[in-house]
Amino acid sequence: MLNKKRLIILPFIIVSSLTIMGCARKSHQSLSSPDNNINIDFSLREGIPHYSISYNQRIIIKPSSLGFQLAKSEHLHKDFKIIRTERKSVDEIWNPVWGKKSEVKNNYNQLIIELEEKNDPYRRLSLIFRAYDDGAAFRFSFPEQKHLSDFAIASEDTHFNFSENYTCYALQLGKYTTSYEKEFDQISLQDINQTAVIGLPLLLKTPHCWMGITEAGLTNYAGMYLSGADDDSTYLISKLSPLPGEEAVKVRASAPHDTPWRAILLGAQPGDLMGSNLIINLNDPNEFEDVSWIKPGLVLWPWWNGRLPYGEPHTAQMKYYIEFASKHGIPYLLVDAGWYSLERDAWREPDKENILTMEETRKDYYDIREVIDYAKEKNVGVHLWVHGASLKRQIDEALPVYAQWGAVGIKVDSYGRDDQEWVNFVHEIAKKASKYRLMVNYHGAYKPTGIRRTYPNIMTREGILGLEHSKWSKKPTSQHNVTIPFTRMLAGPMDYTPGAFDLDGTEKSPKYVQGTRAHQLAMYVVYFSPLQMIPDYPEAYENSPEEFSFIKSIPTVWDDTIVINGVPGDFISMARRRGEDWYLGIMTDENPRRLEIPLSFLNSGKKYVAQIYADALDDEENPERVIVSEAIVISSTVLKAEMKGGGGFTARLSPADKENIKRLLDFAAQQ
Repeated sequence: MLNKKRLIILPFIIVSSLTIMGCARKSHQSLSSPDNNINIDFSLREGIPHYSISYNQRIIIKPSSLGFQLAKSEHLHKDFKIIRTERKSVDEIWNPVWGKKSEVKNNYNQLIIELEEKNDPYRRLSLIFRAYDDGAAFRFSFPEQKHLSDFAIASEDTHFNFSENYTCYALQLGKYTTSYEKEFDQISLQDINQTAVIGLPLLLKTPHCWMGITEAGLTNYAGMYLSGADDDSTYLISKLSPLPGEEAVKVRASAPHDTPWRAILLGAQPGDLMGSNLIINLNDPNEFEDVSWIKPGLVLWPWWNGRLPYGEPHTAQMKYYIEFASKHGIPYLLVDAGWYSLERDAWREPDKENILTMEETRKDYYDIREVIDYAKEKNVGVHLWVHGASLKRQIDEALPVYAQWGAVGIKVDSYGRDDQEWVNFVHEIAKKASKYRLMVNYHGAYKPTGIRRTYPNIMTREGILGLEHSKWSKKPTSQHNVTIPFTRMLAGPMDYTPGAFDLDGTEKSPKYVQGTRAHQLAMYVVYFSPLQMIPDYPEAYENSPEEFSFIKSIPTVWDDTIVINGVPGDFISMARRRGEDWYLGIMTDENPRRLEIPLSFLNSGKKYVAQIYADALDDEENPERVIVSEAIVISSTVLKAEMKGGGGFTARLSPADKENIKRLLDFAAQQ
C-alpha cells in the first residue's frame, strides 16, 4: 500500500478547460455536479458577488454575499464586474498513502470567475467553485497585481443565508484560542447569535438533505468559525481567528494568495456525509517521494490509566509497557509528558523548558535514550510527547536529535490555536518532521482540514472531547460518542483514544467511563484514526484475553468504509474492510437499542465466520462483561444487534474455510 506512486489516472479521465470571453459581461453563472443533483449559482448583485446552492432542485442556501474587509477599513466586496470565466471537469482515481478507503474518486466540475473592480484602483479577485456529487466548495484567490501586493485581511465576509431555520449540531466554543474539546449541541440556527463562536464542522439537518460545513486546505491563513448575523436569524457569517496581539488583523498575505476552501458536504442521509472524501480531494497531492516509513498502527498509551503500576513516569515503567507491547504485537508506545521535565512544568513554562536536555534532578530517573534503545530491541517504535510552544522554539535542534535517538514519531500538544501563525507552524512541523521520518500526532488541536493528503505523516489529531476527560468528569457521554462520527469525524481522523476496559479505574487511578466495554470495542471500527490508542493498563487487557484479541487484530486504516445507518446522538452502525475481512461496529446512546443489520456488503456466494462481541444483556449490573460468540453468515444474513444503554456490538467477518465451518458446526451440535 505504501508505494511511491500514489496517483492513478484512469483511461476514462476527462479534463477540459474553456475560457469564455464573450460572456465576460454576463453577471450570472451556474455550475452543476457531475450527477446534476447539486447546483451552484453565482451572481453579481449591484456589483457584489453572491452564491446560492441547490440540492435536488431545492434551494438550501439562498443568495449569500462574499467579500473581504481589508485593514484600514478598505472594502473588497463590491463594484465588481466579471472579466473572465473558465470551466473544467475532472474525473480521476487516486490512492492515498493511508485512509478510510484505499481508492478515492475525485470527480468534479469547476468554474473560475475572475472579477475586477469597475473603478480605480481596479483590484482583482477570483472565485473558484467546484461541484461534486457529494458536496460543493469554493475559495478565493488574490492574483498577482499592481494595486494589491501586500495586504492584511480584517475579515472574510463569507455568508451562509440558509433557506429555513434548520436544526444543527453546533460546537459552541465561545472563543478562538481553544482545543475544540466540547460537546456538539443540538440547537436551531435561530439559537446562534452575533457573539457566538461556532467551531467547524457544523452539521445541519434540512427538510431535503443533510449538510456539513467546514473548511479544507487550511494553509497560510486563519481558521474559520461561524456566528449569527444581525439581519436574519437563519443567517450565519464567517469569523477568522485573529493573529496574536492583533485583534483587528486576521491574515497577512502577499499576492498571489489563495484562501482555504469553504466546503459544504451534502447527502440524503447523515451517513452519506461520513463516507465523503470531499475534504481530502480539496487538498494538494502527496508531496513526499518516499512514504515507506509512514506506518499506521496501534499505540500503547500509559498516560490515561495513570501509568499503572508505577505512577510517576520513569525508565522502568516505560520498559514494563514496552515488554507488554512486544508480547502482544503492538507496534508503538507513546511516551507522554514527563520525560524531559515534570509534566506540570512542561505545561506551566513551555517557553523555558529544554526539550533536549533533561533536568539534572531527573536524568538518573528517566533516561529516554535507554527507553528508546530498549524499545528497538523489542521491535517497538516510540513516539515522544512534546509541548508545541517548546517545539516552536527548538524545532530545528530537536527533530534531528529525536530521529538520531530512534524515535518514530512525535505527539505535539498545545492549548489550542488556529490563527495564521500557528497554522503555518503546523505545516512547518509536517515538512520538517518528514525530513527526519517522524510521524506526527497533533493534540490541543484545531479540526483537520485534509492536509494529511499533502503531508501524510500528519497521522491523526485530537480536536475532540475524548476519553481523557473521563479522568476528571462523567464525560464523554454515550450520546456524545454517537454524535461525533457525524460531526467532528467529517473533518478527518480523530484521536479520541478508545479502549477503556476497567471502566471505573482503580483506587490509585479512578475513572468515570460512561457506557459499556462493548461500546468501547465498537469505537475501534467506528472512529477513524491511523494511530489508534490502547489506553488502559496491561492487566485490564490480559484479564480479558478474548476482547483484547479483537483490539490486537483491528486495522487502523481501511480499504473500504460503508455507513449502514445512524442518527446523530442516537446510534451509529458502520462496516469497514481491510483485505478480505470486514469489521462491523455499532454504538448506541444512553438508551437500550435493538437494530437489524443487513450484511449485503459481503461478497455474495461466500461464507464468512463472524466473531461477535456484544453486551451481556443478562447482567445489567456489570457494564464490563462482554459476550463473545461465533456464527456463519452470508450476504443475505441480517444480524440482530441488541445493546444495553450506552452499549455496543462489534463483529469481525472473515472468509470461512472448511476447518472453521466444521468447528462451528461441531460446536453447534454439542449445544
